[in-house]
Amino acid sequence: MSFAVTESSARDGGVGKRSPVLRAPTIQDGLGVKQLISTCPPLDLNSTYCYLILCEHFAETSVVAEMSGEIVGAITGYRTPQNPQILFVWQVAVNPKYRGNGLGNRMLQSLWDRLVPKGVSEINTTVAPANLPSLSLFESFAKSNSAYLEKTKFIDSSFFGTDPHENEDLISIKTR
Repeated sequence: MSFAVTESSARDGGVGKRSPVLRAPTIQDGLGVKQLISTCPPLDLNSTYCYLILCEHFAETSVVAEMSGEIVGAITGYRTPQNPQILFVWQVAVNPKYRGNGLGNRMLQSLWDRLVPKGVSEINTTVAPANLPSLSLFESFAKSNSAYLEKTKFIDSSFFGTDPHENEDLISIKTR
């Protein structure tokens, strides 16, 4: 799985004047999501096929932000098979030009609002300790929703074999 990367300061005004449309992705968005992810290191870039399948099979649990026909933000996620009340957020990406305007938080809130009526009561994700923007996004989201955030050790870096990779902490956000 991958980690969330979110907002930093906007370089050119970003979202300010017009807001992107937030919607569920379609299979046609797969390539655009992959292209977006490629601009958002340290996110792991997966195959085009992976993003096509994510946008098709997990549209209900994912969101894209579109502006003038371009995917400028995306969250991919799924409900865990063992606990369908948990939304696992796989990747969060915001185009660097659109960072610093709360787009990551708006996308996450949009997903939450869409899925709570369908039985989701918890968000899980993994975050590398050095990924402070991602941790900040999830902390801010939990606070604005009066939810409880818990961070626990989850994936040790040794599990990645020879791939250079940090540990991944599990972030759980639960309604009170």
